[in-house]
Amino acid sequence: MRTDTPTPGELAGARFWTTVRVTLGRQAVVLPVMAGHVVWQADQSPSVQVTGLRLPILTEAGEDVIMTGLVGSEGHRVHVECHARSGAAVWDWSMGTYQISQVRRQDGGTIEVTGQLLTAAIADHKYAAAKPVNVRQSALTVLQALAVEDGVRLDWSGDLVARRIPSDYTIGTDRGEAWAALLEVIGAYATFSPHADVRIRPVPEPTGTPVMTITGGVGGTVVDTEITLDRAQIFNHIIVPVKDSDQVAEFAQRDGRYAVNRFGWRSKEISGADVPNLAQASLVARAELTKSLARAVIVPVELIPDWRIEPYDLVRVTVNDVSRMGLVTGVDWPLTHADTMVIDIATEV
Repeated sequence: MRTDTPTPGELAGARFWTTVRVTLGRQAVVLPVMAGHVVWQADQSPSVQVTGLRLPILTEAGEDVIMTGLVGSEGHRVHVECHARSGAAVWDWSMGTYQISQVRRQDGGTIEVTGQLLTAAIADHKYAAAKPVNVRQSALTVLQALAVEDGVRLDWSGDLVARRIPSDYTIGTDRGEAWAALLEVIGAYATFSPHADVRIRPVPEPTGTPVMTITGGVGGTVVDTEITLDRAQIFNHIIVPVKDSDQVAEFAQRDGRYAVNRFGWRSKEISGADVPNLAQASLVARAELTKSLARAVIVPVELIPDWRIEPYDLVRVTVNDVSRMGLVTGVDWPLTHADTMVIDIATEV
């Protein structure tokens, strides 16, 4: 949960607005946001997008941002910043930097911009030939090397430092595929960073104390009907073999509706992970089980924007005095004051 943003109570009655700073090389322009959303989904790649970003086509000086090249999709990046002012406090917080993928002219002297997490820049930059990697390097060193080539700054969690790359790991011509495969091997995910460009964090276990409780019917909160996958799409037992070894790491769900003794064994082997040792295989198995069951049962919740909510936060959902815990696996943050926020909560992880 973020601590640099206001609570819904602190925002009540405050003035709220969003601006963007669009850059290409040394040129930059700051524009007010008229509409838009930042959307993160755990199983989406890139995992974060800025969509429906409505901006004025003219700057304060009367320049057409498209005709002057100030806004475009030729390597342009857009940094999203939220602001709030009340009689008691001032807040400014980042909602990430994105590579612009599309710009469309709209009616009323506006444009609509779509952007993707800056990992898209890594994916778009192809190599002419595969590159071998020193197996003594840490996974973070390799991820940093991939990112820095495209001017992408990373921040990461300290507990990822010791995680190693697989033996025979090679960065192929598709750098985006190499990036995604390495994240999977070390049991991590990428999202936007308030302090850099991309944040790398381990996929968390669904244990501990919830960071907040969301109660249906309170403050306009609407807890929707849960969405459940078909049995064929649900796996409650993950197997990860260790490369060049007879060892395997296994993780199975032991409680809840998808526990193996209730739902039956639904096994999935992660055969292409190329994991070098049992400890890392265990990390991969645990992360894959969490991600698999995160899709099994989703409870969508619509609520007043709470900017503190982050990817994979552990939350408690209460409806009619019945509570259950789950991980946040999807968030739609609105960039205007009048819109509501939507989050997806995986309750069977």
